[in-house]
Amino acid sequence: MSNSPIPASLSFLQTYLPSDCLAIGVSSLPSRNIFQSIADFFASKSGKNRICYVAVSAQEIKLLQFQGDQLLTEKTFLIDGLEHLELSEGSTDDGLIHLLHIHVGEIKSVNKKGIKKIASHYFKCMPPLLGLNTSPIQAIHEIQWAHQSKKLVQETLSSWPAKIEARLAEEFRIAEEIRRQEEEARRLIEEEKRLIREEKLRVKEELRQQKIEAKRLRLEEKARRKEERRQVREAKRQEKAEQSRLKQEEKERLREERNQQKAERN
Repeated sequence: MSNSPIPASLSFLQTYLPSDCLAIGVSSLPSRNIFQSIADFFASKSGKNRICYVAVSAQEIKLLQFQGDQLLTEKTFLIDGLEHLELSEGSTDDGLIHLLHIHVGEIKSVNKKGIKKIASHYFKCMPPLLGLNTSPIQAIHEIQWAHQSKKLVQETLSSWPAKIEARLAEEFRIAEEIRRQEEEARRLIEEEKRLIREEKLRVKEELRQQKIEAKRLRLEEKARRKEERRQVREAKRQEKAEQSRLKQEEKERLREERNQQKAERN
């Protein structure tokens, strides 16, 4: 709690307050449906009035709605769960009591694209001059404490917009860094895919060139063998022709010799 302990008239709140509670105020009552309103009417007839308190710490705002000494609802706004907080000053209709108008934007969810779903809430904060079952605080020192507590609520929450803005800026910086890293990762993946595609094309082209080269070598080898066979056939033909010529010459020589011998005998 704040510098001074909570007054006895508000001691019933002690178990419901944040552990590091700094200040307390009385808030405007939340709206109720028709059946709840009827129940509230009969409860008030039996002396159980409805009242809502605001408890503020460095990190949270807690709204506590009571009916008599029974806690009806409890709502907590953590500073890290808010998208914005706006404060404005005012007073009650009679102008006697100073109050705060508090508008908060609660982050309900964030989708994958980082788009936030915001729920807007509005409530007032006045000095906690009403105790259990809305009974007015009578002691002077408790009244002084109540006004000081409401002032401390304002002082505490006045620092929240800058803190929220700083947190959102840091979240944006982190989100941008994550986005940049994801883009870099995607770029590296695309680059790796491109290199893999180029390597596949290179290997495919090498295989195609190897096939072309192998076919060229086969054709050259086939042509070389064909030429060798032709040359062998040509050599045999020339050898055969040479043998025929030699035989023919030998026949001519023998014929001339016989003719010469025959001429000599005559």
